[in-house]
Amino acid sequence: MKAVAYCRYSSELQNEDSIEAQLREISRYAQINKIEVIHNYIDQERSGKNDDRPAFQQMISDAKKGLYDVIIVHKIDRFARNRYDSAIYKAQLKRLGIKILYAAQAIADSPEGRLMEGILESFAEYYSDNLATEVMKGLKTIAIRGEFTGGFPPLGYDVVDKKYAINEYEAVIVRRIFEMYGSGCSYGDIFKEMKSKGYKTKFGADFGKNSLYSILGNKKYIGIMEYNKAIPRIPGKRNGHKQKPQDQIITVKNVIPQIIDMETWNSV
Repeated sequence: MKAVAYCRYSSELQNEDSIEAQLREISRYAQINKIEVIHNYIDQERSGKNDDRPAFQQMISDAKKGLYDVIIVHKIDRFARNRYDSAIYKAQLKRLGIKILYAAQAIADSPEGRLMEGILESFAEYYSDNLATEVMKGLKTIAIRGEFTGGFPPLGYDVVDKKYAINEYEAVIVRRIFEMYGSGCSYGDIFKEMKSKGYKTKFGADFGKNSLYSILGNKKYIGIMEYNKAIPRIPGKRNGHKQKPQDQIITVKNVIPQIIDMETWNSV
């Protein structure tokens, strides 16, 4: 039998080492069962909750060309964490006469085995959904406390005892940017004044379009904490300024000291 390996990891808690571990198990399984693995399909930083996975789609496309007979994955949850996608693609593969084998899970090709496979798929989907719920719960708790969780505070703030504190020198710059833009000044006008006064970004660089855009849209300046806002980065693609739907964004008011008053904010 000619087989291919499919490996995937999805989060920052996993990395290339996770792929190596999966490949090691698959290789051992293939050797024991005298199966030739002719290719590895690998998706990095890709969720199993949907089928937007380049290597996975290429694997399905190659299956239709008859390039292999078997897919070996480490465990059921590496193939998919979505029962709908799992059922659709497994049905396609079955019609093509392609088997799916699991290196770390002994699942028989029998009615009992298929029942067990379905149960494990349900567990995988439940784990993924429950993990997302627990993460959101933790983020809400942190947001209510107004705590800083890492990265870099925006211009105008420092972090003191895990809380945002106003940096008065930087706050002057932030207020001037809002004041100028709110009164009708262009980005170009703002750039010129910032440069003439020697004002820099939080990282000591000259202001540019992106830095001004992020400042003028940052609700921390009016005391609002927002979490779970950014869409996860897809390797090789640019997200631009895209955000998650509003119902997925955690918003808590009055937990950060205000730098900008509401009248100026609304004007901007």
